[in-house]
Order: sequence, then structure tokens, then C-alpha cells
Amino acid sequence: MRLLQLKMTDFRQFLGEATLEFSSDDQSMVTIVHGENGVGKTTILNAIHWCLYGQTLGDFEEPDRLVNDTALKEFGRTSANVELQFVHDETVYRLSRTYNHTTRKSVPEGFRVVQGNNVPFRGIGRVIQRLIPIHMAPYFFFHGEGLVTLGTAVGKYGFREAIRAILGFNHAEKAIELLEKTRFRWQKQAAKVERLDAQARAAMEREIEAEQRISVARDKFAQTTKQLKIIESSLAEIDAELAAIRISDIESLIAERQKLEARQRQIPRELLKNTNSNIQLISRYGWSIFGDSTLRTGAGVLTRFRTERKLPAEYNDRFVNSLLHAGRCICGTELPDSSEARASVEAMLAGASTSDQEDAVNSAIGIAENITDASSEYTKLVTRLSGIRQHLLEEQGINTRRLQEISEQVSQIDHKRLAQREADRRDTSKLLGNLRDERHIDRIALDNATRERDDARRKKRMAVDDNELGHHKTRLVFIDHVIATLREIIDKEEASARTEIEQLINQRLAQYSRKDYTAEIADDYSFRLQKQDGSSVAKSKGERTLLNISFIAALIELAKNRSKRPHEFFVQGTVAPFVIDAPFGELDNEYRGAVATFLPESTEQLVVLLSSSHWGPVIETGLRPKTGKEYILISESRMPEDAGKTLDQISIQDNTYQCSRYGRDLDRTVVESV
Repeated sequence: MRLLQLKMTDFRQFLGEATLEFSSDDQSMVTIVHGENGVGKTTILNAIHWCLYGQTLGDFEEPDRLVNDTALKEFGRTSANVELQFVHDETVYRLSRTYNHTTRKSVPEGFRVVQGNNVPFRGIGRVIQRLIPIHMAPYFFFHGEGLVTLGTAVGKYGFREAIRAILGFNHAEKAIELLEKTRFRWQKQAAKVERLDAQARAAMEREIEAEQRISVARDKFAQTTKQLKIIESSLAEIDAELAAIRISDIESLIAERQKLEARQRQIPRELLKNTNSNIQLISRYGWSIFGDSTLRTGAGVLTRFRTERKLPAEYNDRFVNSLLHAGRCICGTELPDSSEARASVEAMLAGASTSDQEDAVNSAIGIAENITDASSEYTKLVTRLSGIRQHLLEEQGINTRRLQEISEQVSQIDHKRLAQREADRRDTSKLLGNLRDERHIDRIALDNATRERDDARRKKRMAVDDNELGHHKTRLVFIDHVIATLREIIDKEEASARTEIEQLINQRLAQYSRKDYTAEIADDYSFRLQKQDGSSVAKSKGERTLLNISFIAALIELAKNRSKRPHEFFVQGTVAPFVIDAPFGELDNEYRGAVATFLPESTEQLVVLLSSSHWGPVIETGLRPKTGKEYILISESRMPEDAGKTLDQISIQDNTYQCSRYGRDLDRTVVESV
């Protein structure tokens, strides 16, 4: 990727249109832009970055004030525009981004330039992200003032972040992040399958246990039933013998007892039926119980308000409209059009109720009354069922007492055989009652065990196929392997990149540093200078700046070298321009000359933004052989030229240029070619 042209319109200091053509051929690939502080060098750096990505660099002040103040306040122009042309693989692209001061939003437009024509191209954003991903951009569009702190604890861009960005680790680690999310999702699925499998195994155990309990309960129930039938048969024989004894006093007693006992066996069934009926009533009418008292009161209030004509209103719209239609009030007063009397009647429509309102009130009253009726009906039915239950319980008690009386009366009759059989009958009846209770308990146990078994069978049907469980475990093993492999690749690439950058930096230090020092990047990314014996060196500010700018240049060269080495896991390296603002601030003349010489060697296109204080013969000597385009940013001001104002002159190739002009019509920065 090489920059061809930058055009700014009403963008910050640049009122109207300002254009820079960039030098982009192999022999003359350096573009120099001279400008004093505050004139627009940093604006140019940010204009390129903003046009490409829609955002300025982090240290750009007031990033929302992009429209030129004069254009905004004096000419009413509320938008700023930046156009950038660049070439990649012999295709020319044009990206235009417009900022609206009112909405504080920007709109990009992309084009391919074909035979001089702009062909709309929506995929230009993807092209830019492929050539210079946004996480790499700060190292290609670099503000030189950050060079001193680069790599320190407070540095804006540390060495580690820089290396990882250029290598495309953001891309690889995003893939790992997505894989880890997938792994977490698979883990949850596997855990669910394992839980289901465990639940199914537990259900099988419960089913086996329940089957055993069913078998025991069924055998016991059958045994109790068999005993019960034997005792019932014995009791029937005793009753038959008692009935055969022809004693007039006993015959009627035995007949009465048989009838009462039959009734006693029937009463529990009727009591159960009564209980079930009560449960059904609660299910059917229970909702009305809670709303009854409130709605009863509400219905009364609605009825009273309606009776008193307070609800919906004291009169309705049909009544008022009938008066207006008849043209006469109920008092006999005529209601001619436009009369005060007619206006008074018409005003009544505002407070009149409509038919919809009355229907709504009637509906509300009806609902309240229906709920009240339902509650009343529920109360009546419950009262009736309660009465039936009370009657059954009383009847059961009376029958029990009467049976005891009959047994006593029969036992008191003076008949030896009768007394013996009656005693046998009492014992048999007692045993029969116990057996019936026991069988009832056995029935409950059998039913519970059966329900437990059926529930276990339903849970067992949730059993997981062994193949499915194995599939989940295989997937987890696979994704763990992929994540571990990616991390291993990242670690190897990182170590390789550190070594390669060390070599590139040390080549420059050996060539340009006045001291015999070497640089080392440790595993923790600490960056140090060391003597030949390996001892550390305290870096001066100038040496630190030289070291750091060497590091940035090495990064860009690394990206260029790796553009020819595609990697399936990382963003491929890139050949991109290096735009740097104020790179020489903390360097002495010797180091300035060194940097000016090796920067063009590190990249295929270099744009350098310099103030007059950073310019000088040693820098010119280093940059001039590769320079193709050169510009001066000139500050024009409406202020009159007084003796006290600086002329901001700069000397370029033995020519002196003035960087400030006073007494002009407008305040602005203009771009002039050298």
C-alpha cells in the first residue's frame, strides 16, 4: 500500500481545500512536510488516520472539533471532508470521509479509480483492514512525541503490545477467545449429558429398588387379602349359625346388625366422595372467594354512583344531542343556531357520558355481581356438603354404638351355643378389622412403589447413548488441543519476532550509535541496553529515543518481511507507508543524522512531518537522496505584521522560506510545494 494524495476540505486549520501529493516511487519514496507547531502537522497525521478508520489518534485534542472554525462561524459550512488516494496491487482506491458538525457523525465513501473514473466500491473498509488492521495503525501513523516513553510502564504503546499488534496476535487471540467460548458451550453440553447419564443410572437403581418393593408389597397384599377372605368366610359361617338359632329375641337383632354393618362399610366411601366434592368446589370457585368482599363493595359503590347519576355522568351524549336536534331545551327555551343558550347546551357534551362508557360501567357491575353470585353459590354448596359430611359422621357414630348394644344384648341371651358363637364373632370381627387396615396399608405401599417405579422408568428413558457422551468428550479433547496448539504457535512466533527485532535494532545501533552497545528484549518484554560484557547501561534521553525509533522502524520492516510469509493463524504482514510526526525532538545532531538515514531504509514509503527546530543539515543530508515531494505549511493570519512578530523562517536547500504571513484576509493554513 502506498499513499498517492491527501485532500482536506475545511478540516481543522485548513480552510477550503488543501492538497498534498505523496512521493511513491521506489527511488524517491520520501515526502517531507515542514510546519511550525500548531500549524497543522499533527492534523495531517490524524487526517490520514481518521479518513482510513473514522477515528483520530489518542493524543489528538478535541477530536469532535474537526470543522474549520472560520468555515463554521463565518461561512456557515458545517462539514469537513478528507479524501485519501492510495494504490495497492496496481489498483488505485479513493476513500472520502465527511464529518457533519451538527450530528457529530462521519460518513465514508469508497471508490476504485478505473481509467480516471471513480467506481463506487463498498468493500474498501475490508481492504484497509486487510492492509493495515486498526490495531497496527498507531505504529504506521506515529506521533514522535511518544518515542521517549515507548516501552516504559507509562508508555502509550509498549513494546509487547507493538510486537503483538504487528504480528497479528489480536487476530489469533480473538480466534482463541472464540474457541474458548465454544469450549465453554461444549462443556455445558457435555456436563448436561453427563448429568442426564448420571440421572438415568440413578433412575435405573430406583427402578430396581421400586420393583423389589412392589414385589414385596404385592405378595403381602395378596397374603393379607387371602387371610381376609378366610376370616370373612369364618364370619359368614358364624353369622349363618347365629341366624339358624331359632330364638325370637335374637333374629331381629342379627338382622339389624347385618344391615348396620353393611351400612358402616358404605359410609367411608361416601365420606371420601364428600371430600373429593369439596376439592372440586375449591378448584371451580376458589378464585371468587378472594375477590368476593372487595367486588361486593365495588359493585355496591358502582350501583350507588350510577343511581345517583355520578357515574358515568349526570347525563349522556344521546340526551344532549336530542335537545340540540330538537332545537329546544327541556325547560322550553328555544335553541337557535349561534345562540348563547345553544352554546351552553353544546358545552354539556364535554361532560356527558357516551354509550361506550355506560356499557363499560354496566359490564364492570355485571362482572362484580357475577363474582359475588359465584361466591354465594360456592358458599351454599360448601355448606350443603359440610352438612352431608356431618350427617355421615353422626350416622357412623350412632351405628357404632348400636352395634355395640346389639352385641351386648345378644351375649346376654341365656343360650349356651349362642353365647359361644357370639364371642367367636367378636374375636373374628376384630381380626377382620385389623386385616382390612393392614390390607389398606399394603395397598398404599404397593401404589407408592408402583408410582416410584413408573417415575424411574420415565427418567430412565432420558438415558444418554454412550456414543453421544463419547462424542462430547472427543470434541472437548479436540478443542483443547487446538487452543493449546494456537498458544504454542503464538509463543513461538513471539519469541521469533523478538529475536528478529533485536537483530534489526542491533544492526542499526552497530551502524549509527556512538557507543558499542547492544539491545536486548527480554521474555517479559523489558528493553535494555547492555555493554559487551552483558552489564546494563542507563540510557540517556537521546539514546532512549534512538533505541525506540529503531524499534518502530524494525517493527515496520518486520511487517514488510512477514508480508511475504503468509500464516494460517495470524494476520499477514503488510507493506504500508510510515507517517511520523516530530521524530527528532530528543536527538542530538549525530543521532538525528542516523535516524534520517535509516528511516527510508526501513519502509517503502516515508512521510516525515517536521518543524523548523527539528530541521537541519544532518537531517536534510539523510533524507534528501530519497525525497520526491516536499511541502511547507504556511500560517496565514489577519493580524497586522508588527515588528515583534516572528517570521518563522526555514532554510531548505540554501533557500529561505517564510512560514508565517500576516495581514491576510483569512486565518488559515495553506500548503505550498517547495
